[in-house]
This record gives sequence, structure tokens and C-alpha cells, in this order.
Amino acid sequence: SVGASVASKEPPACAAAAPEAAAPEAAAEPATPGSRFPQVPWCAGMCRVLADDLAAALRRGALGSRSLRLGTDCSGAEAPVWALRELVLEVARATGTSISIDHVFSCDVAPTPRRFAMQNTLPKAFFCDLLARESISHCLLAGRPRLVPGDLDIYVAGFPCKDFSALNKLRSGLAGPHASIFHGVAEYIRRHQPRAFILENVHGLARKGEFGEEADIQKIMRVLREIPDYQVRGWLVNTRNFYLPQHRRRIYIVGVNIRKAQLRRPLDAWGRAVRSIEHPPAHRAHDFLLDDTEPEIAAYRERLESRQGGDGRRYSSAKQPRWIEANRRARASVGLPDDGGAAGAADEVADGEGSRSSDSQRGGGGIEFSRGRGWLAFVSQRSFEVTEIAAERVRRMSDGKAAEETEAIAEVSQSAAFTAIQQNSVTPCITPQARLWFFSRWRWLTGLEKLALQGFPVDSLNLDGFADNELGELAGNAMSVPVVGAFLALVLAFVVFPPLGVEFERAQGAMAEAVAASSGRSKFYRGAAGGARGPPARRSARIAGRAAAAAGVSSSASALAAGPLEGRDADSEADDSPGDVEAHASASEAEPP
Repeated sequence: SVGASVASKEPPACAAAAPEAAAPEAAAEPATPGSRFPQVPWCAGMCRVLADDLAAALRRGALGSRSLRLGTDCSGAEAPVWALRELVLEVARATGTSISIDHVFSCDVAPTPRRFAMQNTLPKAFFCDLLARESISHCLLAGRPRLVPGDLDIYVAGFPCKDFSALNKLRSGLAGPHASIFHGVAEYIRRHQPRAFILENVHGLARKGEFGEEADIQKIMRVLREIPDYQVRGWLVNTRNFYLPQHRRRIYIVGVNIRKAQLRRPLDAWGRAVRSIEHPPAHRAHDFLLDDTEPEIAAYRERLESRQGGDGRRYSSAKQPRWIEANRRARASVGLPDDGGAAGAADEVADGEGSRSSDSQRGGGGIEFSRGRGWLAFVSQRSFEVTEIAAERVRRMSDGKAAEETEAIAEVSQSAAFTAIQQNSVTPCITPQARLWFFSRWRWLTGLEKLALQGFPVDSLNLDGFADNELGELAGNAMSVPVVGAFLALVLAFVVFPPLGVEFERAQGAMAEAVAASSGRSKFYRGAAGGARGPPARRSARIAGRAAAAAGVSSSASALAAGPLEGRDADSEADDSPGDVEAHASASEAEPP
């Protein structure tokens, strides 16, 4: 149980640059016993970098003596829970401090994430609908209404991306039909004031409108910063910079309530820490492909074979699908002959997985694209051509080397114009419907493998009753475990969590008055409402301790609120990170995520 205490002790056709070799201190590890997938050492690597800060925060905070209260909204496969499980285990090994996780509630309107959470993470409460949730809401686990929990330490939400995604041609941003979820998230923060929150969404938030309108991220940050007592900051990050071989750009926003918790390092100075825990992929994407003899892969192929043959519909010459002409243009752009079956005929079988054609042609540097080769036997004519065109593009990017001789991977579920390609065994972004084609293996990534490539401990999950397409949907909508884990690690390292209850807030107010009277307008002290750091002098800590005693709380709680940032000067820690999300708000053209 996650609540149990842990024991102590673009269109991107371009290839990505080759990832750097993994650093020796965080070298790739083999799969854990009983796991068929590589072990990704993200947690040990990040905790090693943040070791001193984690130890200092835990010494001052109360998490060693009480549970960390977590709430999640719209977080799909609950990546924050899996990340925190790994983090508390690693923290216990490194510091000897046992932290327990109290997963107070979760909420998702979709049935697949609900089933997954109930079979794997089991929060104390599971609510139906964020927008229908007020002070009291129906709990699926209890089967009756119950109070919506507050007093969270960390609140994590991944509000829907459809209105912001570059793959949505009609994306309407915060005016879209799904954007109301963000306002529901903001309302929960405003009403219940968690000590810290982490929000995630696609990088499309940072894009300006078609006519130069301000980017949605600027509006979102404005809404969040208008909530009293919060410092808020956002970063644009990529999963392939956090141990996993996947090109997945996402925006993470962190907010900290500076009246309910203490910031050991101002959010403006977190950019350097974000960069310090980045790490190139610890494994090749190909390492996450199961052998074709594994039971799940063999069963998947059997299902493909059983659906082989298509639906029998044919097109008249007067009514051809638009993809036929689009593929004809794409073939011409890469120098392929106009003889690609559907591209040169009007009576091909309709698009749909399982349809097939007897066509065979050469493409991609002399590779024979035959329906009898690999899983090409089970794709539609449209997908067949998109894959062939992608292979030719890979050949051109690889100095004439055949695609099957490279470690290139293409996302071939979209049109030929939007086929994303990555080289060096890094995948394009995993989306719910993505078909990631591995040229050297002549097949695509299954839903089970997608979950593993998102950092989930797949062989430890209860996946009974889940179809492969449901697993793919979970993976595509999930946060990458090491990436949300990175921001959770930063929160644990730089946010000091107090004992629960109103006594801390009363003590903090008394300490603020005492320190202000003693220290005047020290540049190290910004006031209880405007900053998070006390003065560095020990004398100020003693004053704060006396103020705490007057307010009726322990001296350990006073140390929580008054301690300095271990001698670091905040003025020298200004964030110059290129991942600062507001600095990335631009008007570049749409591209796959």
C-alpha cells in the first residue's frame, strides 16, 4: 500500500542530436529481478545530486514524523504516486528518514484511469468529476458523498491537453471545451491552499496565437499568481533529458504557499537545480521492446492476424480520400515513384488497422516493403505508404543507409506531412493513439511497452482486464515518471513542510513580527506575505524561537520557519535556465508534441 510507511535504512522530420553517453555515476542498470524491462536509475541519480538539500529539508521539516499528504487530479496512470514511491524508498536508504505517503484522493472522469488507480494505487478517496466537486462530492470508493479533503502537502494535476496540443488543428486554448478543467484545478488550489502544487501540460501552452495573441501559459501563470500567498514558476522540459529515451516536451508549473510552508530556495533560483538533475537516456528505446516470443507480443500478433482483411469497402474514382493526394505529394517530395498502390489507384481498401493489400514495392534505400514483412502485413494502405515515405526520409538523413539498418523510430499514425522521426534510439512523443514504428524490428511499440517507456514498473502492475489499446491510452496521457519525479524531488529538497495544524501558521506570524522588529529591512527577509526566507544570522533564529514559544509551539517548528538557505545568497541564484517556460512563449508554427 502506498500509505504504508517506508522502512528506514517538427512537422519535425529532423532527427534528434545524438544523446550524450550516460554519466558513470548513474550508469544504466540491468532489469530488476522479475522485470523484463530495463531499470531506469533516475531516482538514485537525482537524490545523489540533491542529497545535501534533501537532508537539510528533512532535518527542519516534519515529514519524518508525519505522513506526506498527496492529492492528484487528472493524473491518468498516477505517475506522481509511482515517482513518490521510488523517492521515499531512496530517501530512506540515503538519509535513514522514513517518509510515509498518504494518498488522500484522486479524481478522473475517464473509466480507464479509474480502473487503473483502483487496481494499483488505491487512494483513500476517488472522486468522479473535478468540475462537479465542491466541498462535498460523491466518492466512488465509499459509494456515497464525502468531504473533499484539503490540507494537502502536495497537489499534482495534469489538466487535459486537447485544447493546447499542436496536433489539434482547431486548438482554442483556454477558450476551448476542455479548458474548464484548468479553472477547476485553480479553484481547488484557491479554496484548499495546498502547501505546494505541481501542474503539467503540453509545450503548446507556450505558443502564441495565430495572430500574435499572448501564449496560454502567460494567462495560466497570471491566474495562478493571483491566488494569494503563492510563488509560482514554470519550466519547459524534455523527457529525453531525464533518463528516458523519448522526445516529449512538457511544461511543469510549481507553486508554493509561502504562508503554509518555507521555501529554502526561491522558485526563481530552481532553474540551476533543474539543470543539475538532467541526465541523458540511460537506455536505448530498443531495449524497451519485448522479444516477439513474449506472451503479450505473441497474443498481440494473433489479434492482428484475426482482424486481417479489412472491411471490404472500396472507393470510386469520383470520391477518393484526401490522403491519396497527400501521399502522392509526399512521395514526390522524397523522390519515390508514384506507384504506391493507393496513391496511383482509386479502388484501394479503406483505411483501418487490419486491412491489407498485396502490393509490394521498394523504398527506403532498397528495402522491400512487402506485406509479408513484419507487422506491415497488418496495416492499412495509408499507413503502409506513410511508413514507406518515412523510411525514405530516414535513408536521406542517414547518408543513404537503409532505415532497417538504423535505430530510427517514426510516429506513423499521422499523415505523411506530420510523421515525426527520431534517430539514435529515441522515440517520438508517446500519445494515446501513437504508432511508433521501429524500422530495425519491423513492428511498432505496444501499449505495455509504452507504459515501460514512460517509466512505470510494468511487471509490478496489476493490469488484469486491460486491453493493449487501453494501456497505450494510459501511457499517452501520463506524465513521465522520472520527470514528475524530478519536480517532486525538488519540492522535497527545497520546501520545508511544517507540522499539521493551525499552530504553525500562528507561530509563523509571531516569528515574522519578531524577526522584522529585530532585523529591520534585511535583504534576506521579505516578510511573511512576500517571501520565504529568514535572515541568515543565528541571532534571528533565537528570536524566532522565542516568538514560537510565545505562540505555543516547539522550537523545532520555529527552526522550520526561520532557517536560512544554508548560507546561499538568493540574489546570486537567479534562474537563467533556458527551460524557463515564460521565456519560451513564442509564435512558432504548430508541430507534433
